[in-house]
Amino acid sequence: MGDPDPTPARGSGPHDVVLRDAAPSDRDLILQWRNDQDAVANSLTGRSVDPKEHAVWYAKRLARVPLFMWIAEVDGSPVGSVRIDKEGASGRVAIAVARAARGRGLGTTILRAMLDAVASRQDAIELRAEVLVSNEASLRAFRKAGFEEAATKDRVTEFVWRGGGSEAPERDPD
Repeated sequence: MGDPDPTPARGSGPHDVVLRDAAPSDRDLILQWRNDQDAVANSLTGRSVDPKEHAVWYAKRLARVPLFMWIAEVDGSPVGSVRIDKEGASGRVAIAVARAARGRGLGTTILRAMLDAVASRQDAIELRAEVLVSNEASLRAFRKAGFEEAATKDRVTEFVWRGGGSEAPERDPD
């Protein structure tokens, strides 16, 4: 299942983040992160996800090849997730950081690890992300990870990263 390269991606930053493919056993954890009060407030939908709806979505999501869905871990403990919903030669990025792990720069590090994983693949991909302008932590994380602001409209800033088959952006200290 997932990426044919089983080697986990590592993010550079103040923490040693390892990405591993999401597994069936991660379903409830991802739902917990998605339905966290702050995550709901910062989501584009502004609503919680029903557990049954999530279970159906998650089963379909895990069946995709390549998977492009990872659990971020620090010292073997899950601290967040990141995924790419691939749409042709581009993809939409979604990230979640566990409540207990917030405020430590992990969002940037997780995004960098994801970019490293994508850049090491042979298929080129352009990544986009939509972030509410009120979500300062996510705006900062995408900027620091090397995404460029493409546009801001209707309370949403769109970011873009063009890479794949090349090196991920240069790393600056957090």
